[in-house]
Amino acid sequence: MSPGLYQKNAIDSSSDKADIFQSTNHEHVRLKPRLRGHFATRNGEIDLPMNILLTIVVLLITGLAVWKLLRLRAKGVQTKKIAVDDIAKVYHQISTQAIETSFAVFIISPAHQDSKDSVEIQFSVEKGITGLDWILMSESNQREKAKVIQHALSKGAEWQECEMNNWIYLRINQGDVAELCTSLIKQLYGVDEVLLKYGGFRYR
Repeated sequence: MSPGLYQKNAIDSSSDKADIFQSTNHEHVRLKPRLRGHFATRNGEIDLPMNILLTIVVLLITGLAVWKLLRLRAKGVQTKKIAVDDIAKVYHQISTQAIETSFAVFIISPAHQDSKDSVEIQFSVEKGITGLDWILMSESNQREKAKVIQHALSKGAEWQECEMNNWIYLRINQGDVAELCTSLIKQLYGVDEVLLKYGGFRYR
């Protein structure tokens, strides 16, 4: 047998359990446990491939994200009155946190109209992107559809008609949607405050 090839000898069970190999020239070599992408224990090695380690890490991170989302959802929908100039701040916080299905609805009640004629516009997160939505559910929002489309066009933006859960709505994902939302409220409805209803993210 050529030098460098080793034959493993049986060792007494009362030994320190270290692996001892004997070479052809009767020299003994004590091999220390080595860590090669898995865990080593005193009595041997537990094979744990790196892909399993990565899977565990991903599951832990996902679990933490879900836990945070559930805590936010547990708080329910919150309501507060804000200045129209603070809409950019709302957009920054919802888009920075980017929690799927989170939303911020701005309820606009023009002073010269009845409360039943209030319209709503909102930010929401879809597929990680925060966009501006005009929901076509209420009669007042449907009635104002042509005006909001024209306003967006005047700012170089274009609404896309979407559908989710049988709801038809207009959505804009690109451009400065915070500025578009602010200008739309100020120029079309002439108000300085709106009622904010939000959920799924932390607003401070």
